Amino acid sequence: MREHVGRDVGRDMELRQQHRSGDERVFDRFVRDHARPVLAYCLRRSTHADAHEAASEVFSIAWRKFSDVPDGEAGLYWLFGVARRVLSNQQRGRLRRQKMTDRVGSLAEAPAPSAETVVLRSVYNQVSHRRPRPPQPQGPGAGGTHRVG
Repeated sequence: MREHVGRDVGRDMELRQQHRSGDERVFDRFVRDHARPVLAYCLRRSTHADAHEAASEVFSIAWRKFSDVPDGEAGLYWLFGVARRVLSNQQRGRLRRQKMTDRVGSLAEAPAPSAETVVLRSVYNQVSHRRPRPPQPQGPGAGGTHRVG
C-alpha cells in the first residue's frame, strides 16, 4: 500500500480537472488507480464475497461524491473511510438478519403442551359438551316476533 500512497498527487489533480471539463474516462482511471488497495482493505476485514460487494459500493459512493473526493493520498484515505463505513453497515445488516431469523425460528418452535395442560383441555371439552342448553321458547309468539294484523 505504501507504494500506492506515494503516487503522483499531480496526476490526481489533473484527473480532477479533466473530470470538471466533462471527460467521463476520468472516473475509470480513478477506479483503476485505487481499486486494488480498496479491495485489499475490504478483503482483510470481511469475507471474499462481502469484500467485493463492499468495494463496489465504495466506488458507487465515490462516483456520486466524486467532486468531494480529496486529491492524492488523502483521496485514498477517504476511500478507506468509506469502505470502513460500508463494511460496518454490512455487519449491522448481517446481525439484524440473524436476530430476525432467530426470532422467527423461535416462534415456529412452539413448545409442546405439558401433560397437565392436555388433561385440563380434555376435561374442559367433556364438561362443555354435557352442559345443558338454555330452554328455547315455545308456542305462539315464541322467538320474539309478534305480528300486528
